[in-house]
Amino acid sequence: YSTTNIQVEGVDEPDLVKNDGKYIYVIAGNQVIIVDAYPAESMEVLSEINISNAFEMFINEDRLIVFSNDYKQYSETIASIYDISDRSEPELEKKISIEGNYITARMIDDYVYLIANQYTGYDDIILPYVAVDGVRKEIPATDIAYFPYPDTNYVFTNILAINVENGNYESKTYLLGASYNIYVSSYQHLEESKLH
Repeated sequence: YSTTNIQVEGVDEPDLVKNDGKYIYVIAGNQVIIVDAYPAESMEVLSEINISNAFEMFINEDRLIVFSNDYKQYSETIASIYDISDRSEPELEKKISIEGNYITARMIDDYVYLIANQYTGYDDIILPYVAVDGVRKEIPATDIAYFPYPDTNYVFTNILAINVENGNYESKTYLLGASYNIYVSSYQHLEESKLH
């Protein structure tokens, strides 16, 4: 069966369609559809999850991680983690969001790394936040890393490292120039610290 074309071995990339050899997972409109695809002669839709503005996902054994956007007040990128041990009855386990426009995500083992950019503005700077199941926690200015080099266009680059097995997460924010090219390797993937 075909899988997502990736750039680095061991570093999975999100997609609109995922396939684990038995089930096919598809984002279509505002739904994620889970299809029992093997054997083909008994193919059937097992479940449909309604998620507004869903655009990419990962599969990690019995976990489905779906990325979506919320534009109600500011741009927010959401990672919804579902327990799909019963593919016909997916259960939402955790919803983690971070302020900013989605740039990309990667998955290494049981960790999903979500990257979003948030424009800083010049007059009224809004500090980034992480929200877990609707509870927001602002990232203090003292926790934002920066490099002492001038740039013409600053953004907060917000990175979430989420353990999809237990929902634990770490976040880091960097004040950087705007960029959309991301390279992720597994070189420094250590158990003690997920963000370097």
